[in-house]
Amino acid sequence: MKRKMIGAASAYIAGLFFASFFTGIDLFFLAAAAVLTIVVGISGKYSRYDYVIIASFFVTGAVLMTGRTAYLDSAAREYENARFTFTGTVEDIRRYDGGEAMYTLKGSGDGRRRVKVRIYTDDSGAEYGDRITAVNCKASFPESDYLYDSAGTFRAEGISFTLTSPEEVHTEHTDRRRLKNAAMRYRDRMISCFRTELGDDSGKFLAGMVFGEKQGLDDDIRTSLYRTGIGHVLAVSGLHISIIAIAIMSICKVLRLRPSISLIITDIAAGVLILMANTPVSAVRALIMIDLFYGAELFRRQNDTFNSLAIAVLIIGLSDPFCIYSRGFVLSVAGTFGIGVFGPYMTKNFPVSTVIQRLFRNFVIMLCTSVFIMPFCMMYFGETSLISPLTNIILVPLCSIVLVLGVIYVFSGGIAAVLPAAGVLIRAVLRISGKISGISGVWFRSGSDRVAYIAMAVLCIGLLVHISTNSRKLTGLAAAAGCSIVFLSSAIHGAVMYNTFTAAVLGSGNNAAVVITYRGQTEIIDLTGHYRTPQYVRKFLDENDITSADMIVLTTDIQSMYASYSSVLSDHYPDNWAAAGNTPIYSGDEVLFMGSGGYRSDTGDRQITYDSGILTVEHSGKRIVLAPASEAPEALPEHDILILYGKAPKNEIVSDAIYLDKKADNSMNNFTVTISGDGNVRKRRL
Repeated sequence: MKRKMIGAASAYIAGLFFASFFTGIDLFFLAAAAVLTIVVGISGKYSRYDYVIIASFFVTGAVLMTGRTAYLDSAAREYENARFTFTGTVEDIRRYDGGEAMYTLKGSGDGRRRVKVRIYTDDSGAEYGDRITAVNCKASFPESDYLYDSAGTFRAEGISFTLTSPEEVHTEHTDRRRLKNAAMRYRDRMISCFRTELGDDSGKFLAGMVFGEKQGLDDDIRTSLYRTGIGHVLAVSGLHISIIAIAIMSICKVLRLRPSISLIITDIAAGVLILMANTPVSAVRALIMIDLFYGAELFRRQNDTFNSLAIAVLIIGLSDPFCIYSRGFVLSVAGTFGIGVFGPYMTKNFPVSTVIQRLFRNFVIMLCTSVFIMPFCMMYFGETSLISPLTNIILVPLCSIVLVLGVIYVFSGGIAAVLPAAGVLIRAVLRISGKISGISGVWFRSGSDRVAYIAMAVLCIGLLVHISTNSRKLTGLAAAAGCSIVFLSSAIHGAVMYNTFTAAVLGSGNNAAVVITYRGQTEIIDLTGHYRTPQYVRKFLDENDITSADMIVLTTDIQSMYASYSSVLSDHYPDNWAAAGNTPIYSGDEVLFMGSGGYRSDTGDRQITYDSGILTVEHSGKRIVLAPASEAPEALPEHDILILYGKAPKNEIVSDAIYLDKKADNSMNNFTVTISGDGNVRKRRL
C-alpha cells in the first residue's frame, strides 16, 4: 500500500509538471519518465497493477492541469480588449497604508466565464464574502519581469488578471463568512497588540511566526533571517503546526484525555491558527500529515513519513492542480522530505546513546535537509544558507518557544502575560541572525540561473543514484560531489563575470538605470528617476554578489531618488554620489554636483559619459549609447549598440535600436550587454 501511494502521488505530480512546463507532446520527456519508471519498477519488483496505477495518475494529473489551464486561457480571451462590469465575492484582502486595499474577487463580468481576479482600490471596509462591483473596467493581465514573477504568482493562486480603470467601485456587505471574518478581525487585533507591546520589529517578527504575516517587516531583517537559514519560521508551515500539535498533545496527555479527544482538540486549535494565517498550503499539508500520524496510532497502524507526505501531496494536488506553481508548496514538500525521509535514511545507523551523538545525528539530518532543498532555494531565491544546519539546531528551539508563547497569548485572548519573555527571545534571535548573516561565507549565492539549473540536475542525478543502488554511501558521495559541482560552477561564473565588461539595463517599463561592472568596479547611472528602479538595481547587485557601488549618478528627480537609493541600497551603500544640476541634497553624504557639464569617468579600460540625457559607454573599441526615445535620429552619437528609453514615438522608429517601450517592435527591458576583451558584444535577458 505504501509503495502504491508513493507511486501514485509521484506520478500525479509528474503529470501536473508535464502539462505545466511542456507544450505539445514532448517525446523525450515521456521516454525519460517511462525509462525511470521501469528502472524503479525493476528494483522495487513492481507488478503490472503498480504500473497501471502510476500511468493512471500521471494521465489524471496531465489532464486536470491541461483542462484547468485551457479554461483560464479561454476565459482570458473573453475578457481581453473589452470593457465590462465585474461583480465578484471577496476571497482575500490585503490592506495598505494610505487607505488603499487589494481585494481578490471570484465572479464574472457581463455574463462571461467565472474567474478569480484582483482589484486595487480605496479601502471600502469590505470583508470576506462581501460583493464588490467594478463598473466598466478593463482587464490587465500579469506580465513577469526581472523583479517579480507576476504571471507565476497569479497562476499559483488561480488568478486570471487585475481589474483596472473602473468608473465606479461598489461594495455590498453580505454578512457572510462570519467565522472567517471574526478570525481575521481577531488576528488583526492580536498583531496590533504584538507591535504595541514589543515594538515594531519584534512585533512584526512575532506576527510572522504566529500568523505568517510578513507585510511591513524590515527587508534587512528578512534577508538576515533567510541568509542565516531560519527564514522559514516566518511562514506558518509544518514546523509551526508540529510544535502546536506536540504542545497540545502533551497537555492532553497530562490531563489524561482519550487519544481521539486529544486529536480533535489539536485539529480545532491548528485549524483556527491556519484560518487566521489565511490557509497556507504548507500548513494544510502539515495538518494532513499530523492527522495521518496520530490516526495511525489510534487504529494501531504503522505510520510512515514518506507515505503520509505522499497522501498529503495527492490530496492537495487533486483539490488544486495549480499548487505545483506555489513556492510555498514546493519548498514545504522538499523540506519535509529532507527532514522526514532523506535525513533519517542517511542517519539510520548512527549511534544515539549519548547526548553528543544525538546532537550530531540531528546536525547531519539538518545538513541532509539543507542539501536537498538547496536547488529549490537557488531556483526561487538565487541563494541558500550554508550555516542553516547549525542555526536550525541553535535558533529554531528559541523560535519554537517564541511561537508557543505567542500562541498562548492569542488563545488566552491577550490575558497571559507572556509577551515580555517572547520579546527577549525575539531580540536575541534577531541580534544573533544579524551578526551571523554579516559573516562572509555563511550563505551562498548562485550568481546565475544556469548554476541553479545545474543544482537541480545534480539533485535528480543523486536521486537516480539512490534509486539504482539503494546505497547510503553512494548516495552520500553523490550528494557531496553534487554540492562540489554547484560551488565550482558558481565560482567559475563569478570569475567570468569579474573579467567581463557588463552593462545591465534595469527598470520597469521604459524606465532605465544602467549598472556598469568590470573587474570589481561598479557604477550606477539612473536615467529616468522612477521610484521602483532602485529595487531592480538592488536585485542585480544581490544576484551578482556585488556588495557596494563605487558611484551612483542621479540625473533626474534628485531628492526623491537619493532617498530611494539610500534606503534600498542600505547594505550596498555607495562610496560616491553624483547628481545633475546644483540643487543641494540634505544628507551626510558628499555629493558631486554636475551642474550643466554632465558626468565623465575614464579609467583607461572603459569610458562613461553622460550629457543631456545621453549616456555613452565605451570598452574594447565598442560603444553603447542610451538616449531618450524622443531624441532625433540624426542627433544620436555613433554607436555599436543603441538603446532608447522612454516612450517610443509613433513615427521615426530607429531600425537598429533597442526600445525599452514594449509597444515598439524591437523592444526589450532588463537585460545585460557584455563586451569581451576581443570586442565581441552579446545581449542577454535577465
